[in-house]
Amino acid sequence: MFLFTEPVHKPNAYDARKPHKHMYYEVFLFKKGRGIHVVNGREFQIKDCSVHFITPYTTHILNQGDLTEGKVIGFKDYAQHLEVDFPYLSPLSDESVIELEASVFQEIWLVSAQLDKELEAQSNVVNRLAKSYLTIILTKILGVFEGQTCKVDDQMRLLYNTIEHFYKKEHKLSFYVQKTGLSLNEIKKIAQVSFQLTPKQLITKRLSKEAQSLLMHTALSVKEIAYELGFFDESHFIKFFENQIGLSPKKFRIHLDEV
Repeated sequence: MFLFTEPVHKPNAYDARKPHKHMYYEVFLFKKGRGIHVVNGREFQIKDCSVHFITPYTTHILNQGDLTEGKVIGFKDYAQHLEVDFPYLSPLSDESVIELEASVFQEIWLVSAQLDKELEAQSNVVNRLAKSYLTIILTKILGVFEGQTCKVDDQMRLLYNTIEHFYKKEHKLSFYVQKTGLSLNEIKKIAQVSFQLTPKQLITKRLSKEAQSLLMHTALSVKEIAYELGFFDESHFIKFFENQIGLSPKKFRIHLDEV
């Protein structure tokens, strides 16, 4: 498992004020916040007692103020079903920031301090105790994010994993009813309770996230992306993308270059 913590103002080999991305998850804990955090083109104010989430390969820009105080926790290979157990780390989630009450944030901050000490005490091996501290942090955040524990039922896990495996080629809800063996009503309930979406929105949101990622991080043409995501032709993909994002794929890429 890969796991580290560091102050948000620590100098890095890259310029965090320019668009960049990582192959691991990042959880930013801002004790005192100033500045702007741009995530996939969306601007978020950096506020006191706030938590920002960055999933792998997400482009972001961190323009923090001089008075900002906080840390970033970076990790990967935490668990096979990480995004199911902690939905705010899922590509299906639109939530990149949550604001906490000062008392709740302080609880998380104190646990993160124990994580710092544990990581300092070991060499390059992440032991069970360090991972346990990370689990506590993620679970406390989840309690605020959803108002429930991190446990999910088997049906939700089944639906999520099936969409992740087939969404690029299978866009119809009937396929997922047949593939999972769940009834339409069961899928509707899972989508609403776990993601506050309809089943159709669940599929289109995942397609939209992947389309944005391919436009941002690859040199594939719009036609090639349309094929990659299982669209009948380029025009159908362009119409889908405009309906989801409000921009054509071409204009979306131009906008990224201007950020």
